[in-house]
Amino acid sequence: MNSAGHGRRGKRSREKLRRVQLTRRPALRLRGLDQEVDPAVVDADSAVGYVEGVDSSVLVDPIAVRELLARRRFAVPTVVTSIDGGEEIELNPADEEQRELLILAEHPEYRAVLADPMSDELVEGANPRLHVALHLVIANQLWDDTPPEVWQAARRLLAQGHDRHAILHALAHELSQELYSALTGQHAPDPDVTAYRARLRTL
Repeated sequence: MNSAGHGRRGKRSREKLRRVQLTRRPALRLRGLDQEVDPAVVDADSAVGYVEGVDSSVLVDPIAVRELLARRRFAVPTVVTSIDGGEEIELNPADEEQRELLILAEHPEYRAVLADPMSDELVEGANPRLHVALHLVIANQLWDDTPPEVWQAARRLLAQGHDRHAILHALAHELSQELYSALTGQHAPDPDVTAYRARLRTL
Protein backbone atom coordinates (compact mmCIF):
# COMPACT_ATOMS: atom_id res chain seq x y z
CA MET A 1 0.00 0.00 0.00
CA ASN A 2 1.38 3.43 -0.87
CA SER A 3 1.77 6.19 1.70
CA ALA A 4 -1.28 8.10 0.45
CA GLY A 5 -3.47 5.02 0.75
CA HIS A 6 -2.11 4.29 4.19
CA GLY A 7 -2.82 7.87 5.23
CA ARG A 8 -6.39 7.73 3.94
CA ARG A 9 -7.00 4.44 5.74
CA GLY A 10 -5.67 5.87 9.02
CA LYS A 11 -7.85 8.97 8.59
CA ARG A 12 -10.93 6.82 7.91
CA SER A 13 -10.18 4.75 11.01
CA ARG A 14 -9.92 7.86 13.18
CA GLU A 15 -13.13 9.29 11.74
CA LYS A 16 -14.90 5.96 12.31
CA LEU A 17 -13.81 5.94 15.93
CA ARG A 18 -15.02 9.48 16.45
CA ARG A 19 -18.48 8.41 15.28
CA VAL A 20 -18.61 5.38 17.53
CA GLN A 21 -19.75 5.98 21.10
CA LEU A 22 -17.05 4.26 23.13
CA THR A 23 -17.34 3.50 26.82
CA ARG A 24 -14.81 5.55 28.77
CA ARG A 25 -12.90 3.63 31.41
CA PRO A 26 -9.85 4.46 33.52
CA ALA A 27 -6.71 4.20 31.40
CA LEU A 28 -5.54 0.59 31.32
CA ARG A 29 -1.88 -0.11 30.63
CA LEU A 30 -0.94 -3.65 29.73
CA ARG A 31 2.58 -4.93 29.29
CA GLY A 32 4.27 -7.91 27.70
CA LEU A 33 6.16 -10.82 29.19
CA ASP A 34 8.20 -8.61 31.48
CA GLN A 35 5.52 -9.34 34.06
CA GLU A 36 3.59 -12.48 34.91
CA VAL A 37 0.39 -12.81 32.92
CA ASP A 38 -2.24 -14.69 34.88
CA PRO A 39 -5.69 -14.87 33.27
CA ALA A 40 -7.19 -15.69 36.68
CA VAL A 41 -6.49 -12.16 37.89
CA VAL A 42 -7.17 -10.30 34.64
CA ASP A 43 -10.32 -8.21 34.69
CA ALA A 44 -12.78 -9.73 32.21
CA ASP A 45 -13.45 -6.42 30.46
CA SER A 46 -9.77 -5.71 29.92
CA ALA A 47 -9.05 -9.17 28.51
CA VAL A 48 -12.04 -9.52 26.23
CA GLY A 49 -10.37 -8.00 23.17
CA TYR A 50 -7.42 -10.35 23.47
CA VAL A 51 -9.56 -13.49 23.43
CA GLU A 52 -12.29 -12.36 21.03
CA GLY A 53 -12.94 -14.99 18.38
CA VAL A 54 -10.76 -17.60 20.07
CA ASP A 55 -12.09 -21.16 19.92
CA SER A 56 -13.83 -22.26 23.11
CA SER A 57 -11.57 -25.32 23.33
CA VAL A 58 -8.65 -22.94 23.92
CA LEU A 59 -10.48 -20.80 26.46
CA VAL A 60 -11.14 -23.73 28.80
CA ASP A 61 -7.42 -24.47 29.02
CA PRO A 62 -5.73 -22.08 31.51
CA ILE A 63 -2.25 -22.80 30.13
CA ALA A 64 -3.37 -22.12 26.55
CA VAL A 65 -5.10 -18.91 27.63
CA ARG A 66 -2.00 -17.75 29.51
CA GLU A 67 0.15 -18.36 26.43
CA LEU A 68 -2.32 -16.62 24.13
CA LEU A 69 -2.56 -13.57 26.40
CA ALA A 70 1.22 -13.36 26.72
CA ARG A 71 1.68 -13.49 22.94
CA ARG A 72 -1.06 -11.02 22.09
CA ARG A 73 -0.12 -8.61 24.87
CA PHE A 74 3.43 -8.66 23.62
CA ALA A 75 2.10 -7.77 20.16
CA VAL A 76 -0.28 -5.07 21.46
CA PRO A 77 0.63 -4.12 25.03
CA THR A 78 -1.99 -1.45 25.58
CA VAL A 79 -5.67 -1.12 24.74
CA VAL A 80 -5.75 2.61 25.45
CA THR A 81 -4.85 5.53 23.24
CA SER A 82 -6.05 9.03 22.48
CA ILE A 83 -7.30 10.35 19.15
CA ASP A 84 -5.46 13.51 18.10
CA GLY A 85 -4.36 14.13 21.68
CA GLY A 86 -7.87 14.04 23.09
CA GLU A 87 -9.36 11.99 25.90
CA GLU A 88 -7.98 8.49 26.33
CA ILE A 89 -10.26 5.77 25.02
CA GLU A 90 -10.12 2.00 25.17
CA LEU A 91 -9.95 0.22 21.81
CA ASN A 92 -10.45 -3.37 20.77
CA PRO A 93 -7.14 -4.96 19.71
CA ALA A 94 -9.05 -7.77 17.96
CA ASP A 95 -10.32 -5.23 15.42
CA GLU A 96 -7.60 -4.77 12.78
CA GLU A 97 -8.24 -1.06 12.24
CA GLN A 98 -8.29 -0.34 15.97
CA ARG A 99 -5.19 -2.50 16.42
CA GLU A 100 -3.45 -0.32 13.85
CA LEU A 101 -4.33 2.78 15.85
CA LEU A 102 -2.84 1.17 18.96
CA ILE A 103 0.37 0.46 17.06
CA LEU A 104 0.45 4.03 15.76
CA ALA A 105 0.03 5.27 19.33
CA GLU A 106 3.31 3.56 20.24
CA HIS A 107 5.13 5.95 17.89
CA PRO A 108 4.27 9.52 18.98
CA GLU A 109 7.58 10.73 17.52
CA TYR A 110 6.22 9.93 14.06
CA ARG A 111 2.80 11.54 14.51
CA ALA A 112 3.51 14.71 12.52
CA VAL A 113 5.00 12.88 9.54
CA LEU A 114 2.30 10.20 9.46
CA ALA A 115 -0.43 12.85 9.63
CA ASP A 116 0.76 14.21 6.28
CA PRO A 117 0.24 11.58 3.55
CA MET A 118 2.54 13.52 1.22
CA SER A 119 5.48 13.67 3.65
CA ASP A 120 8.52 11.47 3.08
CA GLU A 121 10.50 13.05 5.93
CA LEU A 122 12.87 10.86 7.91
CA VAL A 123 12.92 10.98 11.71
CA GLU A 124 16.36 10.37 13.19
CA GLY A 125 17.31 8.53 10.01
CA ALA A 126 14.25 6.26 10.05
CA ASN A 127 11.39 6.14 7.58
CA PRO A 128 8.31 6.46 9.83
CA ARG A 129 5.92 4.84 7.34
CA LEU A 130 8.16 1.84 6.76
CA HIS A 131 8.91 1.50 10.47
CA VAL A 132 5.24 1.51 11.48
CA ALA A 133 4.26 -0.74 8.56
CA LEU A 134 6.82 -3.37 9.61
CA HIS A 135 5.75 -3.05 13.25
CA LEU A 136 2.13 -3.57 12.22
CA VAL A 137 2.94 -6.68 10.16
CA ILE A 138 4.91 -8.15 13.06
CA ALA A 139 2.07 -7.35 15.47
CA ASN A 140 -0.43 -9.07 13.17
CA GLN A 141 1.82 -12.12 12.81
CA LEU A 142 2.14 -12.33 16.58
CA TRP A 143 -1.58 -11.84 17.06
CA ASP A 144 -2.41 -14.71 14.69
CA ASP A 145 0.67 -16.77 15.62
CA THR A 146 1.46 -17.06 11.91
CA PRO A 147 4.14 -17.98 11.29
CA PRO A 148 4.72 -19.43 14.77
CA GLU A 149 8.45 -18.81 14.44
CA VAL A 150 7.84 -15.10 15.13
CA TRP A 151 6.61 -15.74 18.67
CA GLN A 152 9.13 -18.52 19.21
CA ALA A 153 11.93 -16.11 18.32
CA ALA A 154 10.46 -13.39 20.55
CA ARG A 155 10.31 -15.76 23.51
CA ARG A 156 13.93 -16.84 23.04
CA LEU A 157 15.05 -13.20 22.92
CA LEU A 158 12.99 -12.39 26.01
CA ALA A 159 14.64 -15.28 27.84
CA GLN A 160 18.02 -13.79 26.89
CA GLY A 161 17.05 -10.54 28.60
CA HIS A 162 16.23 -8.36 25.59
CA ASP A 163 13.41 -5.85 25.95
CA ARG A 164 10.32 -5.71 23.79
CA HIS A 165 11.49 -2.73 21.72
CA ALA A 166 14.76 -4.41 20.76
CA ILE A 167 12.97 -7.66 19.97
CA LEU A 168 10.48 -5.97 17.67
CA HIS A 169 13.37 -4.32 15.84
CA ALA A 170 15.11 -7.68 15.40
CA LEU A 171 11.93 -9.29 14.08
CA ALA A 172 11.24 -6.35 11.76
CA HIS A 173 14.78 -6.57 10.41
CA GLU A 174 14.28 -10.19 9.38
CA LEU A 175 10.93 -9.31 7.81
CA SER A 176 12.46 -6.42 5.90
CA GLN A 177 15.16 -8.72 4.50
CA GLU A 178 12.46 -11.02 3.15
CA LEU A 179 10.48 -8.15 1.64
CA TYR A 180 13.56 -6.51 0.12
CA SER A 181 14.65 -9.72 -1.58
CA ALA A 182 11.19 -10.23 -3.06
CA LEU A 183 10.77 -6.59 -4.15
CA THR A 184 14.18 -6.44 -5.82
CA GLY A 185 13.59 -9.65 -7.72
CA GLN A 186 16.22 -11.69 -5.90
CA HIS A 187 13.57 -14.34 -5.49
CA ALA A 188 9.88 -14.69 -6.17
CA PRO A 189 7.46 -14.02 -3.30
CA ASP A 190 7.36 -17.15 -1.15
CA PRO A 191 3.84 -17.93 0.09
CA ASP A 192 5.31 -20.19 2.78
CA VAL A 193 7.92 -17.53 3.79
CA THR A 194 10.42 -20.38 4.11
CA ALA A 195 13.52 -18.19 4.16
CA TYR A 196 11.95 -15.77 6.63
CA ARG A 197 10.99 -18.59 8.98
CA ALA A 198 14.50 -20.07 8.73
CA ARG A 199 16.06 -16.71 9.66
CA LEU A 200 13.70 -16.37 12.60
CA ARG A 201 14.83 -19.77 13.91
CA THR A 202 18.39 -18.44 14.10
CA LEU A 203 17.49 -15.50 16.35
